[in-house]
Amino acid sequence: MKIDLKKLNASAHASIPFDETIDLTDEKLYGAKPFQSPVHIKGVVSNESGVVRLAGSIETIYSTECARCLKPLEIPLSAEADMMLSDDPEAEDCLLYTSPSPRDYAASR
Repeated sequence: MKIDLKKLNASAHASIPFDETIDLTDEKLYGAKPFQSPVHIKGVVSNESGVVRLAGSIETIYSTECARCLKPLEIPLSAEADMMLSDDPEAEDCLLYTSPSPRDYAASR
């Protein structure tokens, strides 16, 4: 999934919601294919006065087997994310992205 962050340049409070289901059934992890159920991601990327923020959640079922008896196991997984995105490689506590920044757009006006 790709999100075009240039759309955030429209205003200081623009946002781009996303809600997608991703098929990872062919992805291998330690030789196994544990993501036999769809992976659902949902959230929003927003421009908060020149700061890009990503907030969302991810849910899936992890398919594996018991290490003791080898019975199949289906483990529900979910995670929440709320982070700032930055195009500054020196920024701490931020996820780096390489796209024109809404901050650059605001500075050019």
